[in-house]
Amino acid sequence: MKNIEKKMQKNSSAIYWQINNIDENLLYIAKELHSLNLSRGVLGEINGILKEYFRSIDFVRNQSLEVCEEFAVFIIDPSVERFKVKKEDVKTRIERINDVLQDQASKLNDFISSIAGRESEISTPAPILFYESGINMLKNKENILTASLFIIKNLKKYKYEINSKNSTSN
Repeated sequence: MKNIEKKMQKNSSAIYWQINNIDENLLYIAKELHSLNLSRGVLGEINGILKEYFRSIDFVRNQSLEVCEEFAVFIIDPSVERFKVKKEDVKTRIERINDVLQDQASKLNDFISSIAGRESEISTPAPILFYESGINMLKNKENILTASLFIIKNLKKYKYEINSKNSTSN
């Protein structure tokens, strides 16, 4: 039992920390934006995308904390504002996390694609910043997906073992 329980804990906390890494990449992009020579149009586009991404990160981070708590992992992060999310099962929460991250990654990818050929509006280091941060966020998203798939695949086994453990201890 301990083995599957520890793996579920490890994977649920991995989801949280990978979301945290995405947030750090977004913060880095936001910090560097003002040092780049961007046109008002491009700056407005990326600021809009980042605002929406940050709101999404708050949502998925809270969802991931709920997933962690399902497996007795309690993460205290004073930099995170915790808010109530509706009661859902673990699989639904994980699907929401992945759906939201996919949607935001698509929007960022569309923006990165749209800046190709707009050299007059963008300074040289900007595309590199967006590409590198985008690649880092894709790696984080891939790690989230891997951890998510592990949890979903092993959820029934975990619940069975928990129920067996609880019924034998009575």
